[in-house]
Amino acid sequence: MAKQGPKHELTARLLAWYDAHGRDLPWRAKGERPDSYHVWLSEIMLQQTTVGAVKAYFAKFLELWPTVEALAAAPLDDVLRAWAGLGYYARARNLHACAGVVANELSLKRALLGGEPWSEEQRRRIEAELHVTATDNYALSEVMGPGIAGECLERNGLHVFEDHFLVEVVDPLTRERVRPGERGELVLTTLTKEAFPLVRYRTGELTSLIPEPCPCGRTSVRMRPVQARSDDMLTVKGVNVYPSQVEEVLEGMQGPDPRFQLVVDRPRTLDQATVLVEVSEAAFFDEMKKQSEFRETIQRRLASELGVGFEVKLVTRKTLDEELQKSGKVVDLRRR
Repeated sequence: MAKQGPKHELTARLLAWYDAHGRDLPWRAKGERPDSYHVWLSEIMLQQTTVGAVKAYFAKFLELWPTVEALAAAPLDDVLRAWAGLGYYARARNLHACAGVVANELSLKRALLGGEPWSEEQRRRIEAELHVTATDNYALSEVMGPGIAGECLERNGLHVFEDHFLVEVVDPLTRERVRPGERGELVLTTLTKEAFPLVRYRTGELTSLIPEPCPCGRTSVRMRPVQARSDDMLTVKGVNVYPSQVEEVLEGMQGPDPRFQLVVDRPRTLDQATVLVEVSEAAFFDEMKKQSEFRETIQRRLASELGVGFEVKLVTRKTLDEELQKSGKVVDLRRR
């Protein structure tokens, strides 16, 4: 387990003090992801002036133009009038011009993404911040680059390009094919590759197939997005558990990219699973009742979603840095 030294303890206490005593400013978002439009607007307004002078202007701009698109659509004269008294008008003109570029002139409309598993929450963030429609795509470097499967605009499964690939889903242990819709390991056979063909290549990645036609009109089979690998699977008290399932539960409570480590041991005859979850210093140093309630909520959701009980321990930021680098997200002490 990672240990906290004096330096880390001092850092944690300083950050906790700042979380508790830092100034409450309208463009700051304590405990949540800041709005990029709010941050940008405040940065332009705060140039060569004071926080006290900016607060009222910031609130007025958000009331008049709550989004960058609204600001871009506003007449320049209205923006200049609202800016009056805040300083150089050139900043207001540049602010309005930049909003127009962001809202109207960026040519990016679609984002075809792939390479790593990503969640629906991450999709929503990308779409909200880049103003694009994001679709998922699947590929393997061992087979080829992008081009094995991809989402249509229905975004309900990835269409497999069956004229180039034969796909199967098998049980990772028995290697027998599973029924349509059941989760298993993806197996690929290339149909048109000549220099480096592959026959029944086991990808190690877990998915399921959707045989029904898609509302978009395409009839090719679809696969669910890959969110786990068969070699990541743990069996805890007879239940198959994947780290991605734990991550999904925590993401729903903490937001994107939660930091955690799953530790499984068998001190006597029964498995014991513990999830170490990093939380902000403010949450960690909060009153014990709130800590306990948060920890118990995580335990209930994990038990409900995964069907197995976990012990949950809260740790401060950066506590898991060394352990995650050395051992990864899963530590199975039963194998040692």
